Amino acid sequence: MICRCSEMAAEILSGEKPHGGLGGTGNCVSAAGLVRLFVVALASAAGAGSMACAFELSAPVARWGAQMPSAALMLGAVSGAIAGVLLSRKRKPGERRTLAMADLVWTRNDFCRGWYISGTTGSGKTEALKLLMHQLCRSEKDWGGLFIDEKGFFADEVLPILGTYGRRGDVRELRTRPEDAAADWQPPFRFNVLGDECVRTSQYVDAILTVAETIASGKDDKGFFKTQAGLHIGAAIDLFRGVRQWQQATGAPTAQWVAPTLRGIYEILTSEEEFRRLLADRAGLLVAAPAGGDPAAETLGVLVPRFRGCENAVLVQALEHFHKRYWNVRAQEQMEGVKGTITNYLRWFTDDAIHEVFGSESANFTMACMDEGKMICLSLPQRYAIERRYLCSLLKVLAYAHARSRQPTHKAYNLMVLWQDEAQRFIMPVDGDVDILRQYQATTVIATQFRSQLEKALGGKEQAAPILGNLRNRIILQAADEECAEESARFIGKGVRKKRSYTRQQDGRRSTSYSEEVSYFIEPYQLRQLPKFVAVFCHAAGNHQIRQFTPLDERGRVPVWFAGLALPWMRCKLAVTRRGPKYCAFRPPTVRIRR
Repeated sequence: MICRCSEMAAEILSGEKPHGGLGGTGNCVSAAGLVRLFVVALASAAGAGSMACAFELSAPVARWGAQMPSAALMLGAVSGAIAGVLLSRKRKPGERRTLAMADLVWTRNDFCRGWYISGTTGSGKTEALKLLMHQLCRSEKDWGGLFIDEKGFFADEVLPILGTYGRRGDVRELRTRPEDAAADWQPPFRFNVLGDECVRTSQYVDAILTVAETIASGKDDKGFFKTQAGLHIGAAIDLFRGVRQWQQATGAPTAQWVAPTLRGIYEILTSEEEFRRLLADRAGLLVAAPAGGDPAAETLGVLVPRFRGCENAVLVQALEHFHKRYWNVRAQEQMEGVKGTITNYLRWFTDDAIHEVFGSESANFTMACMDEGKMICLSLPQRYAIERRYLCSLLKVLAYAHARSRQPTHKAYNLMVLWQDEAQRFIMPVDGDVDILRQYQATTVIATQFRSQLEKALGGKEQAAPILGNLRNRIILQAADEECAEESARFIGKGVRKKRSYTRQQDGRRSTSYSEEVSYFIEPYQLRQLPKFVAVFCHAAGNHQIRQFTPLDERGRVPVWFAGLALPWMRCKLAVTRRGPKYCAFRPPTVRIRR
């Protein structure tokens, strides 16, 4: 039989004998495909023979199978073809398994539907974030992202985890100058918030205004000064870009090229002297006043003759804007109000230590590095608490803008994740766009304590409902208050439950009756009583499981403080349940909640 199949395969491959069984049927099966089917059928037949020998089939059964060679061959061919198709099927990136917890499985598309981790102080939110990170590092080898937090030491917990999986070199840690640093200390990674030339000026302006509106209590500032501040900030960015293009066109040395920075924009918008110094000293666009002449001849509109015929439209428009609509405005009170608004927006980025890391004209990476599997992490001390909030929010908006710039139909991108611990400090309406970001293989993971804090930051319950509703994956720990418990119970949903009641008649007999009622799967008071490290894992598809998850250290092992007196070689799969230590490895037993 094997020899005959080999002969048929050779004839089909050589083209001497077409397969008559498929002639004229319209099936698009190539000769090589038929050979693969024959090979799979032979493998299936060999496996069936081994199984028959192993199970020692009786003689009547063997005789019955021998009398049906065609049916047996057809069954083997069909089963082999199905197995071959299933084994050779190449899954799309969105269909790959990305996460598996609590008997639930998430594909990449499911994972990109947003994550919301809620729980009171000390319930295990940070440990849940670390658990997600361990799972993600095991399944997605090239994911990139951004880490922001309010505490300032989230980076110290993230870096060891990434180092365990050999990805410490992929981290771009933005760390300011230490207090005891030497005079020649240089930051290892330098980033320019406004240095990406692929980002439009309007996107930068919108990001700055959005951050100021969210953090600087500017929600009520919808009028003239906010609009004018945005126009002038955009003109300043265009001025720096135009000067850089002018320097490149005129052959200026690379070391003299300028780049838009947050502090540079603040300086030229608040000081006419800094504006003149940029054009005269760094760019050489202003004509020096003639000797013995009128000093007023050196005005902002007097440029070098060779520049007047230049086709640099960006620089020309920016200079005209400053000459006509900024420095020569007659209403000084109006100008002072505009400058005050600009100062409120940009003064948090002017510190020398902040400018050295986040406003460097010689930056060594951009937001596009996340497409290459890099991870951006902020590490700022507590003395820069306000600056950290501004920078984290600004980087988050720019990260979302970069994710939207991807072309999902042209390239299979890596997974991009934005991690937000204590997200009530950074929550914005743009966080609710995960339904749009999902097609760009990007998502966000936020962790917070009180839902009311998120609602306050977003402007109320009505404004927060659609934003938080788009975060479909949830890890619900012990609720912080009754409002959080009610919202979590509504999100988990309701179901029909049979209610049993007893009735005792006059003669002493007892009757039982059943009725159906709709109630919460998990009542709010039960969510208020969840023990530590016990969570409700909610899948985006609607399923949920109650599990006690195991905290993991940076090496992916159960820490000593959780495992108790467990031996080191046992800690890799040891979890502590209510009944004592037990082997579990990511799937601890279900925690029963009494009603």
